Amino acid sequence: LWTQSRYSDAVPYFTLLFTTFLHQPKQPRFENPSFVQEIFTRYTHCLRSVRTDYNVIHKVTVDYHSKVKTVFSATASITIQATLTLAKVCQESKRYESEAIALYEELLKIGSKELDLDEISATLDGIYEEQTAIGLHSESASKQQIETASKVLRKRVTTIRESHGWAHEESISKMKEIVEFNYKHSSA
Repeated sequence: LWTQSRYSDAVPYFTLLFTTFLHQPKQPRFENPSFVQEIFTRYTHCLRSVRTDYNVIHKVTVDYHSKVKTVFSATASITIQATLTLAKVCQESKRYESEAIALYEELLKIGSKELDLDEISATLDGIYEEQTAIGLHSESASKQQIETASKVLRKRVTTIRESHGWAHEESISKMKEIVEFNYKHSSA
């Protein structure tokens, strides 16, 4: 069914395989990380193809991440990939954005060679920058959010200044943004 792109027909079979892995991971076939990862990847692809609710996909990914961490260890390649996948799924929803940040930060601490750490850092910076933009207009930002937002703004200013110089319009615009941000949150 998978090879014929009959994803809606394949969902029940992948559901069975996936739930079997969750409840009976000691089956010989499930001791192979490649097999387990392929089942998960195909299962979530099928779920997305039939437009399954995001919350279901999130739950499946959380369950998968938890189980592979238990079965294969926290430092196993499959677990690192599962953490990255979960971070990406969490990033799809504002509701789980803080979880995505924590997972990306965890991946940076692991520092695995199989990950593109620059891409993860850029993704984190993007999330922080988006939160900064929201924080510029929010009165209820936490101290941690303010510190992170300020750090991201300074980093962005430095990057722009290095590539364009101080007098460039974008540098001046970002400097204005950081001054407004710091002024607004100076009492926090």
